[in-house]
Amino acid sequence: DADSTPVIEGNRIFTVNFQGNLAVFDIAQRRAVWNTSSSSFYPPFFSRGIFGIITPESKISTFSSRSFVPSWENNDYSMRNISNPEVFKGNVIFGDFEGYIHILDPLTGLTIGREKISRNRIVSIVARTDAFYAVDEKLNLFSLDFWWLRIMLTSIAILGKPNVGKSTLFNKLTKSRGAIVSNFSGLTKDRNYGIVNLNNKNFLLIDTGGIES
Repeated sequence: DADSTPVIEGNRIFTVNFQGNLAVFDIAQRRAVWNTSSSSFYPPFFSRGIFGIITPESKISTFSSRSFVPSWENNDYSMRNISNPEVFKGNVIFGDFEGYIHILDPLTGLTIGREKISRNRIVSIVARTDAFYAVDEKLNLFSLDFWWLRIMLTSIAILGKPNVGKSTLFNKLTKSRGAIVSNFSGLTKDRNYGIVNLNNKNFLLIDTGGIES
């Protein structure tokens, strides 16, 4: 019995319930392939090779999407009555009982930004491509876009001529495949954005198109 909505990722179904188990089912085999004792009211979230849940005590636990090995845990928000998690531009976002929105790096579990948007508890968050929406307990709706995320972090842009490895560097630093890599020049038309940690400080990394001489 799942208390939250099951989530389909690839050929697997991820479910979690309150005072029960976090389980993964293989669709083709029609059986459970992994489970662990865990509880949540919210569906699991997925980003950059990991999946995770927020427990009723507001602890965040994550696992490898491939091996199911535990990745990291964050207890900084214990008993803060945090909302459902959402993934926005590759980062994990959620609200708390004081009206703050928090942003976590999914690779490290570290908080990379926060901002108070309401005097009331944030009860729900919905993410879309270029914006996400938060609702507080008084049913006030807040709309926040990617520019809001950008002003919270120092930005670093990768500039250079076409086909010199900018996108490869971007993928390596962000530990992702967010930028398409090819031997053909001029492939990157739109900017790619990602979070990178350098010397224990988070930055917004921007992959740009080539500059013609």
